[in-house]
Amino acid sequence: EANDLRMLCTMVDSLPGDLRGVKNQLREYLVQYASRVIAESRPGLSQDFQMFIGSMDTEMNGFLGMWNKLSMSSYSTMYVDTMLPASNDPVNESCFQPYQNQLSLTPNQLQSTTPFLAPLIFSETYDAMTRLRHERSTRLSALQATYPPLHYVILVLLAGSICTVFLMETNQELLIFLSALQLRILWSMLIGTFSALAVVNYDMRDPFQGSYNVAVSVDQFYTIREAICATIQMDQEIVKDGDNFAISRDLDTPK
Repeated sequence: EANDLRMLCTMVDSLPGDLRGVKNQLREYLVQYASRVIAESRPGLSQDFQMFIGSMDTEMNGFLGMWNKLSMSSYSTMYVDTMLPASNDPVNESCFQPYQNQLSLTPNQLQSTTPFLAPLIFSETYDAMTRLRHERSTRLSALQATYPPLHYVILVLLAGSICTVFLMETNQELLIFLSALQLRILWSMLIGTFSALAVVNYDMRDPFQGSYNVAVSVDQFYTIREAICATIQMDQEIVKDGDNFAISRDLDTPK
């Protein structure tokens, strides 16, 4: 899941620089998705809370919608500029305006960026999103698939029956095979083994806390989120510096 998220970050970074606004919006969706994964991987998170925070509704829906708009706008620009003149078929270009308006792009920006939007980038991005959804579904299914309470009741009854049989067999005045000290050692080993098994079962009930945990794998999402946020901030500073330079140039230009 983290690898597919990094791949989507790379795909977004490879978009032309004129699409800086679209790229930052896509990055915001990726940041929100990373935050969702971190929130869903907190220790002690119950299944009811997972359903409450929207386990089936993710930020990838917004990312997919934005990517679809970009794909449709790119294809429409290519169609109007290349295919339409060759076919001599009349078409109303206003049909493509909603996608352009939703992306906040001018026709000139689309015409200048469309040659750099290769179809392979779109297909690879769609594949990465499909894999990301699949991995997310697998992770949530694994978190929600727990043993029923009857399973632990059966284990307790089994341990109790073994201890009861041991006490019944050793409750005799004459011990032929083992001495009293040996029976005490075996009883201590039996109770210690059952106690250790109970502790292990309790420890494994939450995959993000205890000795048996996978919390280390969640740390990489913090790194991914910080890297995307740093990229967004750097882009915003570039735009701000460019605006300040344009303003200072206008002020220095004599009228």
